[in-house]
Amino acid sequence: MSISRWNPIRTQERNFSWLLNSEFKLLDNKYDNCLPNLRSARTLLIGSDYSGESSKTLYLVFSFLLTSLGSWAGWETQRLEIRQKHLRDSRRMSFKRLGDRQRRRALIPFPECRE
Repeated sequence: MSISRWNPIRTQERNFSWLLNSEFKLLDNKYDNCLPNLRSARTLLIGSDYSGESSKTLYLVFSFLLTSLGSWAGWETQRLEIRQKHLRDSRRMSFKRLGDRQRRRALIPFPECRE
């Protein structure tokens, strides 16, 4: 049994912080080690991306990258290597364009880029 990595924060109900807190807590409880161990980090970096809001899409997608300043350099090195190997023509990653075989191949290694 692993130690919980998410320490819930106190927040008002039904706002964005409450939603993120709830989802991170669910992930931490359901999947061992799915969240990075950031307890000793002095500085945290959080990056995010959102799908566009369109009447043609069925889902609204939020994605987050959570890391420590110390781990960022290694992740960035791996990210650049993946882009060099799979996306040499400088194309951008886009979930709406994953019908492209080259983008699908580049997507597979990204979840492995973790601390």
